Amino acid sequence: TPLGVISSSSGILENYETKLSVADRHKHHQRIQTAVATITRLIDEAVALDNLDQGQFTPSLERCDAQAILQSVVATVEKLYNRRIIYQTIPAAATVPLFTDSQMLDQLALTLLINAVQHSPHQSPVYLNLIVKDDALLLRIEDQGEGVSSIDLQPMRTVMPANIDDLAATGIGLVYSQRLAELMGWQLGWHSELSQGTTTYLHIPLGAATEGI
Repeated sequence: TPLGVISSSSGILENYETKLSVADRHKHHQRIQTAVATITRLIDEAVALDNLDQGQFTPSLERCDAQAILQSVVATVEKLYNRRIIYQTIPAAATVPLFTDSQMLDQLALTLLINAVQHSPHQSPVYLNLIVKDDALLLRIEDQGEGVSSIDLQPMRTVMPANIDDLAATGIGLVYSQRLAELMGWQLGWHSELSQGTTTYLHIPLGAATEGI
């Protein structure tokens, strides 16, 4: 699909650029940039997932500013997809002792937020909340998409799909996210109902110890 978008938009720009308005040219350039970013992300996630399966990944623990990481992720997604992300947090989230791998938090939040954007109507907002709850940071993402049944969520909670059809159905990003969360000792879950959208929850333990590493 992203390759098709690149081919279509680049063809239109090549053949009709002088006839297009500035807004239309910008739209097609934006579509190409988004498609390239999507392909890059899919390749990165495929490589990272293989590294996880091969045991070739060691987290790097450091004190992290979760608020700053999420602000950067929100800015990236809003620019790439021309979407509004409503990001809300509380002052306490800036002062809690979070020791974890900042790069992995950035990658996981980016993957989950992009997934929410891609499954929501274009004009609907996506909500990102960061709070402190029960000695953990809770990251919650809510989209306004069609939602899925509980059966459809099961493959994301178990193992890597066995064939490409199953992979397309679940999304490599969510499979990768689940594996990464398990490795980091984080709890990742979803609540979704058909026609009611999906809420994603990520619990990150606070303090110097990170369970599961």
